[in-house]
Amino acid sequence: MELLIMIDAAKRASAGRITAVIPYFSYARTDKKDQPRVPITGRLIADLITTAGADRVMMMDLHAGQVQGFFSATVDELTALPILATYFIEKKLEDLGF
Repeated sequence: MELLIMIDAAKRASAGRITAVIPYFSYARTDKKDQPRVPITGRLIADLITTAGADRVMMMDLHAGQVQGFFSATVDELTALPILATYFIEKKLEDLGF
């Protein structure tokens, strides 16, 4: 909700371009119907963000790539995997007990 309010405030302040940065898209797992009469909430949230006025959306490590298709705005998916992999490789961790 706060994101929608911030987007709307930027739009009303005549921002030239609005980019919504979403580190965790909490409804990414609702990308398809697995039962009858189940909402696709990810699509609803995408519509709300776009309707509020976002021109571009940046998200991290999506559950499913098709979530990008929910948005009419441009979507950039960023990944933290290379950074995290490098960090753990440099730690030279052994026998974590798994």
